[in-house]
Amino acid sequence: METDEKIEEIAQKHQISRQYLNKLFTKHIGKSPSEYRKIHRFRNSILKQKESKNFSELSQYDFYDQSHFIRNFKELINRNPQIFFKNIDTEKENIWLFV
Repeated sequence: METDEKIEEIAQKHQISRQYLNKLFTKHIGKSPSEYRKIHRFRNSILKQKESKNFSELSQYDFYDQSHFIRNFKELINRNPQIFFKNIDTEKENIWLFV
């Protein structure tokens, strides 16, 4: 799930339906594959934020473009990335409590 492969492709590779993959994820992880992927991207952006000069550069790691990056943040934490990183110390371990 941490790759750029489409969820449908992952299901086909394991010879199961997309619906069954969704069911397995929800049962064992508590999130759908697409929700898990959003959380994974969010967490990666927190880790990579220190290396990036700006949000445009940060969005290039795991997102299609900057608007995808901002939309993903807003869906998960109801804030845009600029406000989030301004008010959060990413060095603290409790940052993972957000998602």
